[in-house]
Amino acid sequence: MPAIPLEQALAERVLLCNASPMNPAWGGDSYQVEFNLTHPEALLEWNRELVGAGADVIDTHTLSVDPIPDVSRGVQCNRAAAAIARKAAGERAYVLGAVGPSIPLSLVPDRRIEDVIANHTAHILELWSAGVDAIHLTFQPDSRFAEAGLLAVEVVQQETGRRIPRSSPSISSRSAL
Repeated sequence: MPAIPLEQALAERVLLCNASPMNPAWGGDSYQVEFNLTHPEALLEWNRELVGAGADVIDTHTLSVDPIPDVSRGVQCNRAAAAIARKAAGERAYVLGAVGPSIPLSLVPDRRIEDVIANHTAHILELWSAGVDAIHLTFQPDSRFAEAGLLAVEVVQQETGRRIPRSSPSISSRSAL
């Protein structure tokens, strides 16, 4: 972890954030998450190259907050992603825990906002406890999801007793608001 807190570094200068290696040719989000387990050396090398090229911030390459059938596999993927990013970052870069996207609530009528908040909370807690420096609420599919992400950050802050730096949610332009 770099010597100064992330928020101080942001106040002092513009930080260069990495480009995600996600590529539709790789199979999309689900493949990307599995990539953390199936090809950790490739992801580690990618992140090391980004840090070596001057990236100040790298992300965990974890996205979906939707529950997956094998919950332990999801936790394993998140923890692997955070460990890979932390190892690549070393003392030179910060690590963002990426959270999102999902299917807009408006497209899943039986989905409850409480469940979305719980899914966000679990995902954020996993990443935070794995050692990320901040949470990035990335490509939230609609404003209700963005709100759920912000509420989940508050829940995790209360549970851990620590303030969690976070990005403002970015809402996907393909979303129905």
